[in-house]
Amino acid sequence: MADRDISISGWQEAWLERTHPQLFQYCITLTYTLAAVSIFMSIRSLLLTRRCRREILEEPSSRASVFAACDKKMLSITRCQFLVSSIFCFNTLAIWLVDAGISVFAVWYDVDSNPEAYTAQLWLDLAIASVSMLGLFIFVFMAFPMIQLMVFSWAFAKYRTKSNSFDGTLGAYVPELRTLTTHLAQMWMMAGFLLMAFWPVYFKSPLRLTIAEAIYGSGLAWSHVATMLIWRSEEIANIEIKPRMSVKDAVLLYGQHGMAIPFKKTETHVLPKFDDEKQALLADSSS
Repeated sequence: MADRDISISGWQEAWLERTHPQLFQYCITLTYTLAAVSIFMSIRSLLLTRRCRREILEEPSSRASVFAACDKKMLSITRCQFLVSSIFCFNTLAIWLVDAGISVFAVWYDVDSNPEAYTAQLWLDLAIASVSMLGLFIFVFMAFPMIQLMVFSWAFAKYRTKSNSFDGTLGAYVPELRTLTTHLAQMWMMAGFLLMAFWPVYFKSPLRLTIAEAIYGSGLAWSHVATMLIWRSEEIANIEIKPRMSVKDAVLLYGQHGMAIPFKKTETHVLPKFDDEKQALLADSSS
């Protein structure tokens, strides 16, 4: 495909070159708006933490109630931060879909206009190159976030062990982990949006796609963990935090818990219980 000079003109060319005026204006406006919202929410969380600490020092006897009220408000702020991260994510996906659509239709029209140029050997070379790049992208997409999870878990457990207040389970640290993971997800998603919005599609395309996979995979991984901490904190409270997290533990944290937890509340409704069926049969026979 590298031997073909496929012509793309008009607004489509400007879009792929990232010189489209409306696209540029939209991306700039969205970036500044969401950054301002994020900074505002971060300042709110800092002020809330400071006020909570002051109230606890003033009234040690009401420590539990003050902390519970503070945690509830902090959860609301964290959800807003997660919303900002999600907006970056969906806008990145929308831009990528337009890029892919323009490129696919350009190739489609070129194949239709010049079928003799697309020989069997060309398609074979393209398939080999595509599979090779796909393997690299999948590896980067999975490995880079997994390394981050292991390093983060090790650093957090080591820090808590040194502070002599290490509980060993996730439940004791949900509030701070929730804030940290949400901000990490937000930063990665913002980085992915900036890369997708301002880096021309065909300028060093393999490098661009490799970096994009690493960034987007990181954003999705931290969003996955943040989602569990924000909406599934009770179900994952007993997960053990190990100072040295193995690859297996990282995979379980990233995949198994997140996939299994949504079904825990509904698994009893999938099939009828034996006792319920037995009581129903006895009631029918007695009547």
